[in-house]
Amino acid sequence: MKPKMKMSWTLFSMILPVMVLLAIAYPRISPLAGLFTQFLEPYGFINRDGKITIDMRLARPCTKGREGELRFCDGMCLSGELSSLANSEGKKNNLTNFYYMDRTGGFLLNKKLFVDAHEFSEGAAGVSEGKGWYFIDKSGKIKFPKSFSDVQKFSCKLAGVKLRGDTKWVFVNHLGAVAISKRFDAVMPFSEDRASVCLNGKWGLIDTLGNQVLAPTYENSISQFHDSVAAVYDPEHHRVDYLSHDGELLFSNYRSEEAAEEFLFGYIGYPQLLSESGWVEIPELDASEGLIVFEQNGKYGYCDLRGKVVIKPAYSHCWPFSDGRAICQQTRGGKLGYIDHSGDLVIPCNYEIAEQFSDGYALVSPFQNQRIQFINLSGHYVFADKNYAWPSPFREGLAFVGKSAKILP
Repeated sequence: MKPKMKMSWTLFSMILPVMVLLAIAYPRISPLAGLFTQFLEPYGFINRDGKITIDMRLARPCTKGREGELRFCDGMCLSGELSSLANSEGKKNNLTNFYYMDRTGGFLLNKKLFVDAHEFSEGAAGVSEGKGWYFIDKSGKIKFPKSFSDVQKFSCKLAGVKLRGDTKWVFVNHLGAVAISKRFDAVMPFSEDRASVCLNGKWGLIDTLGNQVLAPTYENSISQFHDSVAAVYDPEHHRVDYLSHDGELLFSNYRSEEAAEEFLFGYIGYPQLLSESGWVEIPELDASEGLIVFEQNGKYGYCDLRGKVVIKPAYSHCWPFSDGRAICQQTRGGKLGYIDHSGDLVIPCNYEIAEQFSDGYALVSPFQNQRIQFINLSGHYVFADKNYAWPSPFREGLAFVGKSAKILP
């Protein structure tokens, strides 16, 4: 080795340990922070004991999934991978490709990338490689030799699809055969054997045989059924109608103009509950655990599935129940806490950030700029010694922890 090269290597070998120590001690200012953070900080899935069960630090950095977070649905996790692709003008466009991972950390089809993909439901997932959509099973095999211009998830053994060259929706079964041939302008996934469908700008209900349960009546789509009740919102009259499986009106709740505006602008994120078709979002108006949020004179409470008041309106705002707990706010703009089914405040309003419970845990933070941590149903912090960064809610017994990846070169 030449003297200059030997001196350079010696100098580098002396500086490298110092740089590593600086990256660990001062991750925000060290030039190696980004490199070492990926390997030093937890990055993967933890179980309900707070232990890393899927270590993803050595895997290629991934983005949040198609639904906004990494989570398991039907035993599979849909993940994204960011890359930059230069166009004809030399400008870089950020692209996301998707792949699937199982609960062991193994990749489906050797980490095959799809241009677009849905989460698994009922053992199947819709995927696209850029030219149409098709369904695969959990082994990665194509379920049936048909492709579509658009697809939804399977639920109640049916999936809404657009046939190639058609702008209308029909429903297919797990064999790929058209089970409901009537063509609709728009459809929602089935729930409790009912689906909201649109014809000529109006929404109604059908059953799994395609029979009309409720004629197209409403301007807005009818939400999915929960606890045998479905909600549909009438913004013009600030009214929420609650329908039975037969499409009959059970009762209506009215909201003040101010409360209606809060709903339209999305005052807070939606909770999620596990159903037969996987994790589904439950808007603020829907039934959850046998209770429905309602508003009266600017205060919020809960009624039962027939409209009878169960918890008197006493809160500035409250949200649907999950795991026997519901987020509440005692004063407008104040901090958040949790109540139980009796309406008792069981976890004090100490948090500026509070998410719905799932798998017995919820994510909270006293202040917007402070670390987000898990609490249990009693309000006690769990895994506090782990220092997990950017945790996501638990789904199917696992929760992702770790910072989002950067754009790959």
